[in-house]
Amino acid sequence: MKKTFSILLLLIFISSFIPVHTALAGTIRYAAPTAQGAANCSSWANACDLQTALDSAMSGDEIWVKMGVYYPGSSGSTSSTFTMKNGVAVYGGFNGTETSRDQRDWQTNKTILSGDIDQNDINTDGNNIVETWNDTRGSNAYHVITVSGI
Repeated sequence: MKKTFSILLLLIFISSFIPVHTALAGTIRYAAPTAQGAANCSSWANACDLQTALDSAMSGDEIWVKMGVYYPGSSGSTSSTFTMKNGVAVYGGFNGTETSRDQRDWQTNKTILSGDIDQNDINTDGNNIVETWNDTRGSNAYHVITVSGI
């Protein structure tokens, strides 16, 4: 009995030095087609652009993306791209007032990532999506999204 108690005490002592990992909830970062307020991604009123949200996000974070059209760079920046990060979830379809992810409506609040960096492609049906090569004009990004090692 004394030996069992000693072993139990030793195990308790040793286990007190084992680090405990707890799951931390990630940060929600808010993105809009044009930065808002302080542009620090902290709320809809202070939404940043999508690339800023991606740059500052860490694994476990979510990025809520307000409806609109997003371009990975400015006119002539054909190598610009939105670079995704491992463990960061990106959700579109928000109107910019939601407080819960399940309130978003991606069918109504269309979020479009476009490679038309000079914004001059022809859109014949009003959906902001060029559907044939005949409708493209000028400079366009080579890759709208880049995913590597994820």
